[in-house]
Amino acid sequence: MNFETKVKHLVSALLDDKITREEGEQLDKLLQESEEARKIYRRMVDMDIALQETSEFEAPFKDLPQPEEMPEKFRATRFQLHVFQAIAASLLIALVITFTESSPEVDKREVAKSIPQTVKTEEIVLARIIEMSSNVNWQSEPYLIGDDLFAEKLVLTEGSVLIKYENGAEIKLEAPVSYELRSLSYAKIDYGDLAARIPQAAQGFTVDSPRASVVDLGTEFSMKVDKNGETQVFVFEGEVETSLIGEDGNTFKNARLSANEGVVINDDLSLIKDQSKTSSFVRINTGENPTIGILDKYVEEVKNDQPVAYWRFEEGREHVNEASELFPLSFENSLAPENGVLSFKEGSDHYFQVNSPIHGINANGYTVEFWLNPDEYRSQMSLLSFVLPDQPTWHLLYTSLTGEKDGLKHSPFNVRMSSRFPANNGSGVNCFSNQAFMTRQWSHYVFVKDSQNLSIYINGELANTVKTSLGSDNQAYQLCFGRIDSERSMRYYIGQLDELAIYNYPLEADQIKGHFEAQVK
Repeated sequence: MNFETKVKHLVSALLDDKITREEGEQLDKLLQESEEARKIYRRMVDMDIALQETSEFEAPFKDLPQPEEMPEKFRATRFQLHVFQAIAASLLIALVITFTESSPEVDKREVAKSIPQTVKTEEIVLARIIEMSSNVNWQSEPYLIGDDLFAEKLVLTEGSVLIKYENGAEIKLEAPVSYELRSLSYAKIDYGDLAARIPQAAQGFTVDSPRASVVDLGTEFSMKVDKNGETQVFVFEGEVETSLIGEDGNTFKNARLSANEGVVINDDLSLIKDQSKTSSFVRINTGENPTIGILDKYVEEVKNDQPVAYWRFEEGREHVNEASELFPLSFENSLAPENGVLSFKEGSDHYFQVNSPIHGINANGYTVEFWLNPDEYRSQMSLLSFVLPDQPTWHLLYTSLTGEKDGLKHSPFNVRMSSRFPANNGSGVNCFSNQAFMTRQWSHYVFVKDSQNLSIYINGELANTVKTSLGSDNQAYQLCFGRIDSERSMRYYIGQLDELAIYNYPLEADQIKGHFEAQVK
């Protein structure tokens, strides 16, 4: 590896937040001793800053709807904006490079001091402890269930812990183990046993050991790393990309593994052929989906408030509207109730719709209410929509569970309510919950539109409200649940649903709280 390549490799590791302590010391020494190294460092850091500033420049355009939600006449405009952004970014980077080459010499002591500041991430919560065995013994700082975890190292001499990242990734550590959280998408294990369950939203999660690198492609996998650095990897579901790391810090050998495949990585990379040896790999207990057990008191409270439709998904009556003889449901792609709830399964394209349009739902405002148990965090998952019967891609209402990023500005994994009047397939007024939805537990969601506000309630409490004056009409609208609409096969919901109620008026806050408390109390 020549001098320039070596410096670029170290600076890239620094900017990617993957630099080791030893590499940091090497870079610090090079920057203090070599003007050429400082030039390379300044150029790469300034370009990285320019790219970040360009990303901030793009932020105002991120509030634009996704292309499939936009009217046709706006799509070309959106494309032209992106072309404009690309040209502006190129000019900005060119200016930075020109300025960097002509800038005065940087004091080497100041350059060296800047390195730890660049990678400082201690104040960002990355994960939390969610389970812990009774015999846990910490060599590092001790923790309790519910404690926040930052960019830090966890060292266990006995027991096991389960941590859950903010993006939904779950990691189980079994002692003796040394594991370091570096970012939301990157970690290191020096030695020990690890099990990982990675949702779609966290795909690309990477775990490095002294000799290997494992990149998740949406999966459940386990690792065993001994104190000599030998690494064993086994995939239970999905796929991972495994690498034997060469002396230059790059992948020397690689193998993509699918379900029930494994490798041993030491001085070489070899497949595990004896499946009997895989029983020693640690796994995360999946557990059964929690049951909800709706109480009679809850049903009574809902019926007392006279919904237009109330579907309870009881076996034998799964299609039936409990509020009237109107609006039976049509289940698609073999969707069926299980233990009194609807289960929307991965890869099954499950959704349902109402056979006949609901008249007057938007005449005086409306309320949508249900209990939900999402399986995991994903990019986007559609919940309930009201659409025009003859134009099923035109929404009056669109509700969804958002991803970490999806083109609109909001905190990760929010609940979204988008109201559009008159109904269309483009722009709308959005209300976000301003809190992450919970996975693998039941929550009560209520969406309310009145003459002045859009509001989202979660578990009986107001999560967020936005002021707006959207109009009303007596149009009939079709109901669809589980994908973006009945026309387009995308954004499928994965999880469970129960107790869906529709009201042709806005429920009050005390009514919503009364419904929730009738179930939980």
